[in-house]
Amino acid sequence: MKAILDEAAAVREAKLRVQEAREKAIQDEKEETARRLLKMKTVVPSVAGITRVTKKQVIEIQKEM
Repeated sequence: MKAILDEAAAVREAKLRVQEAREKAIQDEKEETARRLLKMKTVVPSVAGITRVTKKQVIEIQKEM
């Protein structure tokens, strides 16, 4: 019984890791798109609206550039 529960927990954990990796990949792509838009001199509110990255995050990305 314990082995079955351990296996089920391992499966849930693996699914969670996959989901987190997908979410991180999506966020990374949004941030990269924001960088490209900022390089094109797009204003912060527009970048935020296009990428769905918060204005605060866009400003942070802009500072890093």
